[in-house]
Amino acid sequence: MMKKILICLLLLLSACSNASSAAPAAEIPVPSEPAVTVAPEPVETVPEWQQSDLCQKVVQEEELAGVLYLGTSMNTERTAFLNTLKEDGITEKYPFLQEAPLIVSSVEPLFYDVFLLIPRDGDVSLACNDTMSGNVLYRTEDAEPLFLFCSNTAEDYMEVNIVKGERIVTFFPEISSEDDSVLLPNGGGVCSLADLYTYVSFDQAYFDVLYFNVSDLPGLLEGGAVLKRNGRIVLDGKECLCYALGTQSEDLFSAEKYYAVALDRSVFYEYDAAEDVWQQKIPD
Repeated sequence: MMKKILICLLLLLSACSNASSAAPAAEIPVPSEPAVTVAPEPVETVPEWQQSDLCQKVVQEEELAGVLYLGTSMNTERTAFLNTLKEDGITEKYPFLQEAPLIVSSVEPLFYDVFLLIPRDGDVSLACNDTMSGNVLYRTEDAEPLFLFCSNTAEDYMEVNIVKGERIVTFFPEISSEDDSVLLPNGGGVCSLADLYTYVSFDQAYFDVLYFNVSDLPGLLEGGAVLKRNGRIVLDGKECLCYALGTQSEDLFSAEKYYAVALDRSVFYEYDAAEDVWQQKIPD
């Protein structure tokens, strides 16, 4: 009897041992460390206009701004003005100019001299004032490219104040009466951008006077001749815009004929080189 009991106990212990090995202890989950997200380094976006050759020229010259004379315009309506720039190809090369503001003198002249002003960078402060009225036409602490429509009469000029840090420059946009070059401040601060981009200026009303009244001009232009602005002159007491007709080869322009159109377009002139006189003519 005792022997049977011992056998039963051994069988029971063996069963318990097998059950214990068949069911392993449950693993206690170990909490994982939270994933660390590394933020990407911020990428500084350089505005398109600061990447242009116009702005790079200003930086190379170590000036606060650069200026380009565009010609004369009798129209300050934005859409018409931008369409003219598009036709001349300037907005194709510099698309950012389509957003540039137009700053217009408070005095309305017969025509405006139009300038493009390119600041050195966005940290330049800029203010445009009208010298006759004393009005502030435009002011910004974060300068961007802008167009200046200046009356430049004897009584009225646009004053442009440009500031960066402790450097202050006062600039009166004006052109030379001899060659249409921009008169720059004596103390520096503004450089000319004329060597970077040239195109036919948008003096359309004056161009039309010559085109429709000088009989051989359309044919000459169709044959490859170029008509360019060539300063100003006073003839018979009338201030006139001068034009030179010639040929262009690479960077060299060779003038062959000269014309002048009065600002009120009441008369125009052809220069007679043999007699050294300006011959007055009446437009049709």
